[in-house]
Amino acid sequence: SEQLVELLADPNAWQRRMAQRLISERRDLPNANTLHGETALHRLFKDGPNLDARLAALWTLHSSAGLDEGVLDKAADDKEPAIRAWSARLTGERGFWLNATFDRLHKLTKDADPSVRLAVAIAARQFVSGTLTVNTPPTIPIREAVTGGLLSGLWFSSSDAKDPVLPFMIWMALEPIIAFDPLHALGFYATDGAEKQWPLSGILLTKIMRRVCDLGDDARLNDAVVAFGKISESAPNPLLAGLRGLIEGQRGKANAPGKEALAVVSRLAASTHPEVAQSARQLATLWGDAASLKATLVSAANPNAPVPDRVRAIQTARASKNPSVRDAMLAIVGSDNPEPVQIAALDALGELGGNEIADELLRRWKTLSIGARTAAANAMASRRRWALPLLAEVKAGRISASDFGPAVIRNLVNNRDNDVREQAKIAIGRFRESDADKTALVAAKRRVALTGEPDLQAGREVTERVCLVCHKLHAEGQIVGPDLTGVGRSSLDSLLWNILDPNQVIGAGYEQVEIETRDDRVVAGRLVEDTDARVRLLLSGGKEEVIGKTDIRSRRMLESSVMPEGLGEMPDADLRNMLWYILAPPQEGPLTPDKRERLSHTGGQASANAATTVTDRESLALWNPEWRLIAPDFEGSPSKLPEYHGRANVLLTHPFNGEKPAALERTLVIPADRSFALRVAVAAHDQGDWNLRVLADGKPIHESLVDHDSPRWRTVSVDLKAFSGRTVKLRLENAANNWSWEYGYWADLKIEESGLVSK
Repeated sequence: SEQLVELLADPNAWQRRMAQRLISERRDLPNANTLHGETALHRLFKDGPNLDARLAALWTLHSSAGLDEGVLDKAADDKEPAIRAWSARLTGERGFWLNATFDRLHKLTKDADPSVRLAVAIAARQFVSGTLTVNTPPTIPIREAVTGGLLSGLWFSSSDAKDPVLPFMIWMALEPIIAFDPLHALGFYATDGAEKQWPLSGILLTKIMRRVCDLGDDARLNDAVVAFGKISESAPNPLLAGLRGLIEGQRGKANAPGKEALAVVSRLAASTHPEVAQSARQLATLWGDAASLKATLVSAANPNAPVPDRVRAIQTARASKNPSVRDAMLAIVGSDNPEPVQIAALDALGELGGNEIADELLRRWKTLSIGARTAAANAMASRRRWALPLLAEVKAGRISASDFGPAVIRNLVNNRDNDVREQAKIAIGRFRESDADKTALVAAKRRVALTGEPDLQAGREVTERVCLVCHKLHAEGQIVGPDLTGVGRSSLDSLLWNILDPNQVIGAGYEQVEIETRDDRVVAGRLVEDTDARVRLLLSGGKEEVIGKTDIRSRRMLESSVMPEGLGEMPDADLRNMLWYILAPPQEGPLTPDKRERLSHTGGQASANAATTVTDRESLALWNPEWRLIAPDFEGSPSKLPEYHGRANVLLTHPFNGEKPAALERTLVIPADRSFALRVAVAAHDQGDWNLRVLADGKPIHESLVDHDSPRWRTVSVDLKAFSGRTVKLRLENAANNWSWEYGYWADLKIEESGLVSK
């Protein structure tokens, strides 16, 4: 075991980890079982040759039950920040409620190194919750928690909030205490609003007020708002921070605090500070104050007010669910207002509901802008009794489904309501291409991208309109989907597959969740928040939907990405310009011929499809393990398809070029007294054909044309009787015919015994 201690100083990390595990299992070092005994681990921690060795010794002392408070005290005074940080971390891991423990941690709250203070915050969290990431009961009740001194120390030493992680971990340590007693923490703000500890104090105050709302206890909310109201009106920053948390907490499901809380907010609504007054009126509107609601609706309808202010006013008013709001939103939609204002009003109408809304929106349809029509269609698609009249107008030819956008069309044709789904199929038609068509679509659009010169300025405009409503690219756009700056555009093929087949690979966290509310509304988007009180979805354009948990009737995960299909229907010029702008934005330098060639080249990874199947040759080999696959990575092939025109487990291949075929090979030993036959089912692409060639020891024994005429699948049988008693190398080739959609589809490849050979 003492030799294992020496290995803790080994430069090889594996050696160190194995030594630590074995020492921790054995627990037999000399002096390990004596009171305050000094072992080889203690000596290595004290005098180790490097930081890695000393850390390994400290960790092993902990895992082998040899760590004591004296060692942690020494670690807290160490010159190395990593050692000091682990002094705090291991203190939290041990969870001993001792005065010396908190003295040590409190000293570390003043450490100049933020990593050490972060470790203290993590330790403080471990004293108030049994786990780091979710709230579970701590070892002692919260009311006996004595972490206030630690949090105060961090409050003063980390108030600049320059570290993006530290404020969050301080909040994680504070949150269980706030859930138990929010009034105690609010006392820190009563006099000057804790402006000396800004901006950390503002970050925490916003979270405190938001957390109080999420408790769902109107009485506790009332008391918290009264305590918050003691902040001086000469401190506008903390007042704004607290109001921001209260407003955020009311989204989805507003509380009903008492008269005292309403009086505080009414007083703040009269503040001489315009932002404080505006936020207070917004909160009062959410709480049903008639005067505030009226003022909010006036702001929403004011044509001279800035557009962002009008949009915020609409978003505030919609949460009140008041009939007067519905009338005001209809008036905004029916007037000559800026498109963002109309879209916000249409979104509000979708949430508010009402039987007459569908008729009103259809009556105004031709006066709406393109963006407003998409918003109107989105609102109407969310409710069955609105979707059916909308589809009736499409069927009658008075409205074009091209106004809807692909996300709305997908919502309609995949609707959970049978009537809506069937009427959408009649009015709109088939929307999603089959899996087999995807490869052809990508190939066709690849040719579009490579034909003609792109206009990058026009591409920017298309990208802003089509892509940046959900994605970011070099800090521009929304965060509904992944940031395109770093993913999805390594090559033309990768980008095409991500655009044209978004459901092929759905990144974790980007699945689409569908919520049905108790008032018959259906909303689908990316789930970004799920608490006991509410859920929050991100929709196209960065629009948010916040729904209280009590308002949810059902919820399901859809087998589709948040990103809609149908972008392949864009005009060719728009698609070409958009593709090349995304591939080569100006922030990354000009689109030179060399860059275009490099981005166009498949480079062995032809597509996102190829990235998930072609590069996994081991998986492809399992399609028929006795056969060796020889095929290029070409626009999504080779790959295994679960189904193609009625056949399951299909292999897709494509020739290398016009002269070099793709192939399947195996060596077969045929007994002298038996006869065998090769059988395989083959098919062609919907728009192509190819030559099937079968060779034995390099000599052709069968050749035929595989085309897309009926019947789609045909079974080819080749007699191998002539090779009885021999070892033969068989080769099946997918060879080009006229280099047009030369994809080969293979299924049920077998060598079957056909009988005895007569002597």
